[in-house]
Amino acid sequence: ETMLVQRFDAQGDFELGFGGPGEGRGSFGDPRHLTVGPDGAVFVLDAGNRQVQKFSSDGSYVTRWAFRTSAESAEFRELDGLAVDGSGNVYIADAASGKIRCISPESRVIRTYAYEPRQGENRDGLIDLGVDGEGFLYAGRRGGHLIRKFAPDGTLFATIETYAPLVQMVVDHTPAG
Repeated sequence: ETMLVQRFDAQGDFELGFGGPGEGRGSFGDPRHLTVGPDGAVFVLDAGNRQVQKFSSDGSYVTRWAFRTSAESAEFRELDGLAVDGSGNVYIADAASGKIRCISPESRVIRTYAYEPRQGENRDGLIDLGVDGEGFLYAGRRGGHLIRKFAPDGTLFATIETYAPLVQMVVDHTPAG
């Protein structure tokens, strides 16, 4: 409702807030998902403005990522998933192209994963993304019954069927051992 990100301490006391409604840097149209990077940076997937914004741990705007619908267009693609791995790489799911892009901390696209829905598979809702300690990317659409596991080179490694619809998925990124 307020389009604010708010942080509280372990005792529940308010520490800081940032954001607010709008289309500019540091404001949101429809924030749908947030995650925290290994350095404490906050990443917000804003479905309304079709972008992912990065903020420092103190709530200061750092940068954003958005993908144009075409080279000639100023319109951005719809985004439907977000994760950050232990190395600070950002994973953004592009609903229009069916791709998940891995973006380095230096803001270069370093890998692309093809997220191809099966016939009859739900195409609505957020895609939960997560990277384990071995570098495998997991992607599962909320409300769906499939989780895709991608190898570190971007190829589909396995498809895992779930008994019940996926409500939310969190991946442990602690290295095995």
